[in-house]
Amino acid sequence: MSYEATNLHTPGDNPAFLAISMGSLLCFAVLITWGILLRKNMAAHRRIVLLANLSIAVAGFTRLLQIFPLHPTSPVGNYFFFFSGTLFIVLLMLFWDWKKNRVMKQFMMGTVFVVAVQVVSIILFYKPAWKTFAGGVIAAWGKFAL
Repeated sequence: MSYEATNLHTPGDNPAFLAISMGSLLCFAVLITWGILLRKNMAAHRRIVLLANLSIAVAGFTRLLQIFPLHPTSPVGNYFFFFSGTLFIVLLMLFWDWKKNRVMKQFMMGTVFVVAVQVVSIILFYKPAWKTFAGGVIAAWGKFAL
């Protein structure tokens, strides 16, 4: 957030992106806590902890896709731009478990939670009120933390 605070009100600045970051952190916090609570069921524990780690890998996947010159401008396009890497790996995990006939309800619940938070993040990304709120949060961070 320090980068955003130092570059606030510059060309290319988009404080609404804070929705993507905060959504990823929320997913990680909830899923890692749930994963720790599932330690007695090792198979479910592993899948939920892996989902938690995938939920914060959004930045890496997005940077990988930035090699393409054109970026989407629609909500659906941005959903797939930001979250396609996570979605691809989750679908591979689901296919693998389905093939081995061991799809777990915990994994399905975690996947639904991750996708729901991602969809809400994209919706917030396009709301003007969120952009104003995020800009205020970033400006306050820059004022007191830098």
